[in-house]
Amino acid sequence: MDAPKKPLVDLRELLHAIIRRNFEDEVLRHFVGEVESGEGTVARVRGYAPVFDGGRNEYVKRPELRTWLIALADNGNSINILPPTVQLNEFRY
Repeated sequence: MDAPKKPLVDLRELLHAIIRRNFEDEVLRHFVGEVESGEGTVARVRGYAPVFDGGRNEYVKRPELRTWLIALADNGNSINILPPTVQLNEFRY
């Protein structure tokens, strides 16, 4: 019998994810959050989704908390593990 797969990330670990585009003109989606749970290569992460503001030419953090399921092993996603000193409520791009 196989042992259960250990998640790739630990609980309460902080992640920054850049989700690949499906279409050429689509804006890259970003997410910064804390891992709530994980199974295998999928993590449930609660945090913020900055959006690109073309007028200011920068990413702006949306104020509301969101929960995303992030595929950690998807070939097109870039996942960065952030240091524990990052304050999610105060991060800026």
